[in-house]
Amino acid sequence: MPHSDVQRTGVAFGSAQASDTARAEALRTLEAETSLHTDWIVGLATNREAPYEVLRRVFTVDPLPEARYWLTCSRLSPRTAEVAVAHPEARVRAMAAENPYLPTASRAVLAEDPDPRVRRLAVMVAREYGVELPEELTVRLATGPEPRLRYLAAGLPGLPEATLLSLAEDDDPRVRAAAIASWTWPRLRPEIRAAAEADPDPGVREAVRRATHVDAPLPTTVGDFLAETAERRRRDAAATAPVDAALAHQRLCAAGSTHGTAQHRGARDRPDSREGLLPPLRTHRDTRPPRRAGAAGSARPRPTTIAGVPARKGGAKQAATEGSTAVAWTAGGSR
Repeated sequence: MPHSDVQRTGVAFGSAQASDTARAEALRTLEAETSLHTDWIVGLATNREAPYEVLRRVFTVDPLPEARYWLTCSRLSPRTAEVAVAHPEARVRAMAAENPYLPTASRAVLAEDPDPRVRRLAVMVAREYGVELPEELTVRLATGPEPRLRYLAAGLPGLPEATLLSLAEDDDPRVRAAAIASWTWPRLRPEIRAAAEADPDPGVREAVRRATHVDAPLPTTVGDFLAETAERRRRDAAATAPVDAALAHQRLCAAGSTHGTAQHRGARDRPDSREGLLPPLRTHRDTRPPRRAGAAGSARPRPTTIAGVPARKGGAKQAATEGSTAVAWTAGGSR
């Protein structure tokens, strides 16, 4: 970067001695170089070492260049997040609320933002990614006047059990449905369970059906396995069921038949053979050469992220809404 550009950037954002006129002129000059302007604004905003005063000035730029990309998914420093959530424009605060990396303290501020869309986005992302907000805040959200926030709060980790159970008596049927799940159902008072079973809203009745549904045991013997018609349950049995030795042996034989021995092919093709009725397991052989320990380029664990977004987390109490009927509420839509 030319020396003059560095000087102009220092005047625009870094110099406390610069006058407002000089700062505005330096900023106009930088804006003339569009790519340079964008690089500097984004770079300073996401610089974890940038001082508070510099960040405050950066967020006075209007419009913030490419904010939709960096403000919604970058790992913001606590200082940057503090400035972002205090921005006078709800549009900027809403983008910060969408960021799953936003520090919890800043998300808690946005959860009680004056703008309803910002509040909903902040709580929705907290619920979706298992962000544990302060307990007293979750209680305020779950008992507040806005039904959509009460619905979202039912799925927040850290919400006290008593508060969650009380939502099964909420005036809004979507909130009632969100509070009914397999682990909350036996904890509800008998009269509340009876009211839920007879609820006029189909979403609540569906939540009850799911909460009280009990899956049949997975197959653990050869006979049970042959009688099972659901492929998913057959596969689940291998991973989670206490299968007996005969079934395990049959599965190993079925897997061996995929390697093409005449004996297994014949058994698999005979209609009277139990082995032939068992679908072969998929096997995979790793043919890659072993890596030398400590070698350059050795494999590293991949972070569980998709397109810059962390994997979702789930708390024990978040399961309260997993079995409920899907609710077509969005952060920006109307009830």
